Amino acid sequence: MLSVFQIGVGVQFDRFNQPIDAEDLHDNLLPSIRRMLASEFGGYTEKQTSGGWINPDGHLVEEEGRTFSVLYDPTKVSRNLLAFRADCVGQILNQHSVVRIWADNDASIKKVAYPLSAPGWDKV
Repeated sequence: MLSVFQIGVGVQFDRFNQPIDAEDLHDNLLPSIRRMLASEFGGYTEKQTSGGWINPDGHLVEEEGRTFSVLYDPTKVSRNLLAFRADCVGQILNQHSVVRIWADNDASIKKVAYPLSAPGWDKV
């Protein structure tokens, strides 16, 4: 039986609160994420979202986002690989954190690990 894993990420500002260039986002960054997820999992679903977070100065920052969902076979795909791919998404978009929602409805906000050095990162 297949399970669903979701990755939520902001697409308007980077981890330094700088705007992400819209042309780069649509022409390069999102296509890289889509290609990675489709190659690894055979496909994905992408939803436009929005959300907010409190910055270090205590201000609410609201931005556009994306949620990517993938199907996977838990007998063949490890939780570590899913977490690694969530970090890949975050690093492609230069994000501080990503939201990970597991098949068992366990959810977490995870700080992106920089730099990524696990096998397969160079194939993104």
